[in-house]
Amino acid sequence: GYSWVNESLVDTANRGIPAFYTPIGNDTRETKGFANQESPEFKRKIRWKIPLLLQVLKHDYNVLYIDSDVILFKNPISDLQSRNGYDMMAQKDGSIACTGFMYIVSNNRSIELFSLATELVMTKALRDQMAVHEAWKQKPIPRLLLPIESYPSGQDYFNTYQFYWDMRSSIAVIWIIP
Repeated sequence: GYSWVNESLVDTANRGIPAFYTPIGNDTRETKGFANQESPEFKRKIRWKIPLLLQVLKHDYNVLYIDSDVILFKNPISDLQSRNGYDMMAQKDGSIACTGFMYIVSNNRSIELFSLATELVMTKALRDQMAVHEAWKQKPIPRLLLPIESYPSGQDYFNTYQFYWDMRSSIAVIWIIP
């Protein structure tokens, strides 16, 4: 019989959603629950995000990656796909790309960038966001830091609005700062 993972993949595929299962590092087996952002357990969990994104890119899929603390007010896909000429689009976190909300086009440039970011996150113990930033400085690809008017961080959003119904219609997504 199938394991629950295989059953889930079959169900997903039957609904027409491309999916594949790939095992990630064996140091995540005991990391099933909540982990504080500064804990070693959290760092073990997040370091596998970049290699996983790389595997998906290598399978020729574009990726919309969204952390679980991001809130979508509307579907951002059509807006992101209308912004031509970029290999990566991401929310701003200060002056760098936020790896909690990224749209990445699968091509040789983005695969090279995420290959280097994977190397940095695995060998230099950099966190995912700094690994992507450092990789981009070494292998710059066309990227767009999304406008905060449509893709504000949680801090930017709540400095302007108190409630979700106060928002302007152009806002697609916000990132909640833990």
